[in-house]
Amino acid sequence: VVTFQVRIGMDSAFENFLKKLKHALEEAGTMPAYSVFVPALGGNGGQWAVSVPHQAMAEFGGPSRGWMEQVLVQVYGHADMQVIIDGLNAAVESTTSELFVLRPDLSMNLPPA
Repeated sequence: VVTFQVRIGMDSAFENFLKKLKHALEEAGTMPAYSVFVPALGGNGGQWAVSVPHQAMAEFGGPSRGWMEQVLVQVYGHADMQVIIDGLNAAVESTTSELFVLRPDLSMNLPPA
């Protein structure tokens, strides 16, 4: 899960970036499953959490650094990719990354309903 702290007043710019990235991934045929979360109540304003599930730790050896730029260049061209990345950098104040692992051996199994 990557949490983006978006600058005040820049939510629409960040949302625009996500739309362009989604379009590029679809066009390139590399669209992963993902979820985007925005707190509705409470929390700090401007937080967006993006989660991409993986079945095994080996999947984290996937795309190399710079994969996002490569996909954006493939679909939009180098000049537009730079404009898109500059917009992202202007919109985002900070990011944090967290890894969550499901541990069935530590989870409570609920009885069937």
